[in-house]
Amino acid sequence: MNRYTPEQAAESIAEARSTLDRVDQMRAGRSSISEAMESLYTNPGAVQTSAAGFEARSEDAGLKWRREMTELEEQRAAERAQAQREEQREREARERRISVSSLEQRITEVETELLDAVRACSTLAEAYEHELARRSVEVAELKTAQARLEKNIAELELRLVTSGKVLDLPSRLVQ
Repeated sequence: MNRYTPEQAAESIAEARSTLDRVDQMRAGRSSISEAMESLYTNPGAVQTSAAGFEARSEDAGLKWRREMTELEEQRAAERAQAQREEQREREARERRISVSSLEQRITEVETELLDAVRACSTLAEAYEHELARRSVEVAELKTAQARLEKNIAELELRLVTSGKVLDLPSRLVQ
């Protein structure tokens, strides 16, 4: 959108007013001549020959035209202002829709990322549970093996003690 400086705007307005004045003068002169010609042909006796009457009629027509043009300009300015307000409202609504749309899209992306993270955490937890169960079984097997070994050691010690032979065995406390 082009923006005019105040000087450019004032110059443009002055030029437009000058053009309107020239058009008013031309139109006022033409309509007065046309009216006079029509009056001459239709009613030759009704034509006013005084210059004052002719100038008053042409001036009245010019003022009427100027008033109508001013009203028309004001109406057009009001319509333009209304159109600009509507356009601004539409632009703001479109921006809100775009904003809401982009927010919804971002929320969807974050939800997707969150679901992926939850799935990854769930998979990791399942893997840890599986590994824990496997290790628990190993620990149970090792404890069972340890208990068997301790039983075997106790039986061997009992045999040695009951056989009456003295043997120097290493202490279980020192390892």
